[in-house]
Amino acid sequence: MQVQTFHSSGFHRLATSPKSRRLFSSLLVVGCVALAGATCQTAQAQEADTSPAVRDTFSISSAYFENNYANNVDYAQFTIDAHSASGRLAMYGYDKFADLLNGPWSRVAYVGATGLLTGFMGVGLSYHEWGHASRVVALGGTATMSKCLGGGCPAPRDFFGYAASQFYTFEGGSVRSSGRIDQANASSGKAFRSIDIGGGVNNDELVADKYAEQHFLNGSGHLFGSSAGNLSIALYSPKGPNGDVGQAASHYRATGVDKQITERDLININKLSLISGANITFARSLYEFAVNGNYITKPWTINGFLVPNQYNYLSSRGITRKWVSGYEWNDTTKLLGSYEYVVRGDKFAEPGVGIYKNFGGWDALAKVSGKTVSWANWETAFSKRLNKNWKLTATAYVWDSRSLLGERNSLKLKDDKTRQGSVAAAYEY
Repeated sequence: MQVQTFHSSGFHRLATSPKSRRLFSSLLVVGCVALAGATCQTAQAQEADTSPAVRDTFSISSAYFENNYANNVDYAQFTIDAHSASGRLAMYGYDKFADLLNGPWSRVAYVGATGLLTGFMGVGLSYHEWGHASRVVALGGTATMSKCLGGGCPAPRDFFGYAASQFYTFEGGSVRSSGRIDQANASSGKAFRSIDIGGGVNNDELVADKYAEQHFLNGSGHLFGSSAGNLSIALYSPKGPNGDVGQAASHYRATGVDKQITERDLININKLSLISGANITFARSLYEFAVNGNYITKPWTINGFLVPNQYNYLSSRGITRKWVSGYEWNDTTKLLGSYEYVVRGDKFAEPGVGIYKNFGGWDALAKVSGKTVSWANWETAFSKRLNKNWKLTATAYVWDSRSLLGERNSLKLKDDKTRQGSVAAAYEY
């Protein structure tokens, strides 16, 4: 099947869509006001942590140099690192001018201004488009940028091209797919084209998912640079049949996954993620920062259990909802749990479990998810601290293209299993 589709970037990311940013800001204000009487009063006791021990990382991974469009998941860390770096800059600025930013409204305005700075870096937009490109290639197609500095060009396929795309995506560049892109696994859902149509918003969701997981495993983090990507479907722009979300709804109807589903249905399903634990934590932390100037925050836990986070992904089987929680056994051992299921579409679900263990000089993370053991995805990572500021991490993935998680990250969707590994050096600061 020869196809050519256009995925419009459309200034869909939060920072590049003023309307979406205003909407999200309004929702956060409303949420924080609603929480102020019941929960924000306990924010200082629950969330505040003025310890200077919170550290961010900047990572260089071997995955960045594999020249492989489909190497998708490791690039989420680059996006998180970039957001964290902008957050650190915001922390430095606040510490420098704390005497001037000494009122609630000035502090809220400062959070808003630094949030815009994070968005305008371009890394979120580039990772969105990278999501389209990686899925196009995983499906056997060819990915090109519709426009870059006035003309067409190949979609970035390694770290250097990806870094350069931070600039030319703002020229209106977005991913076109062409050639045969029907090489999905025979066991995948009916709407296999939704894997590449939804690749952009799915990557936005992945950043939020990974960011919240790291916040939980680290035990604390800073308010600045937080990701609201779990609302990427609701906030996506442009709306209508030519946008990614509109195309996904149309494809679900055409393939019979859900003959009645509309773009509005997909948006409304995603709106529930506003009450995700990470978003409520952000609202609580915003209140604490505005009132007391504390910008270090802890994950919201109750008796050791992480208040669940939720995410929506566009899959070949329909739109899904993924719940993620965890349990803090102690400071060095933490358990993870997830459950992703199709909300509208085929009946399908896959649970997931994980464990994180810190051994002092090194730590380990292991996760598995899937409908069955034979359809399982595996992630295993080991980190070794080299000195005070550097650590080395080796990660191995096994993706199953028949699964919900696997089809978003598999290197070749026509194969049941694909394997991927990377080694990363991270500088902590």
